[in-house]
Amino acid sequence: MIKKFDLTGLVATQYFQFLMRLMKIIDDADPTKLNIILRVNPLKIFVAKLSKVVKQDQAYEETKEIKELEDDRDDAIKGYVGYVKSMTRSKKPAVKAAAKFLLNYLNNLSKHIYAEDYSSESAILNKIYQDYLTNTEIKAAIIAIGAQDWLTQINDSNVAFEAKYQERTVEIAEDETEESFTDLRQPSKEAYYALISIINSRYDVAVYENQDTTEYLNLINNINALIIQTEQIIAATKPKKGAGKKPPTDPPVDPGV
Repeated sequence: MIKKFDLTGLVATQYFQFLMRLMKIIDDADPTKLNIILRVNPLKIFVAKLSKVVKQDQAYEETKEIKELEDDRDDAIKGYVGYVKSMTRSKKPAVKAAAKFLLNYLNNLSKHIYAEDYSSESAILNKIYQDYLTNTEIKAAIIAIGAQDWLTQINDSNVAFEAKYQERTVEIAEDETEESFTDLRQPSKEAYYALISIINSRYDVAVYENQDTTEYLNLINNINALIIQTEQIIAATKPKKGAGKKPPTDPPVDPGV
């Protein structure tokens, strides 16, 4: 029989990982052959929904990465503009003239490129780099003041930002859901207990009818091993007495197993 296991003690990450590993065990056991598929599918749907919520939670870290990439390209354009301005004070007439030409060119694009919205800044930085590649007058001026490395930095940082920003935009569009982890937790627990109940019942029937129980026993043993391992993780991460308050958990639920 499968051990009774109250999912209440699991924090969100432990809860999700437990169900993910459980579904792998179930899929490997061929749920259709074991005649438990009707209870597997509802839980599988909840696990898929939980996966989307987890992705949205992870989006915070990805947003931080986007902000860092945005800062990188802002630093690049600020550095380039600052360098061009410094070259307008050059004692060499040709360098000074080239710098003044480039500064006027940049000001015509935007007085504060780094303060533009994401899309506008991307477009402006792309134009700056493309003009460097294709406009002979602009390229000559950049070479005259020795700013080629700044243009490479601008392009590299802008490309990196755009790639990550577009990737994140697509993920948000694909994964957006109004359901929270809390919303999904209770019904997914009920689906879990229903699945465990039918596995135990199918095993009991097989024993009663003298059928081969090998595959049921393998499944039960694998699930019990997962439960034992998860219990050990909970025990290892449980705050010791006096170490602080425990994180809030769900109200106790009768496992029904």
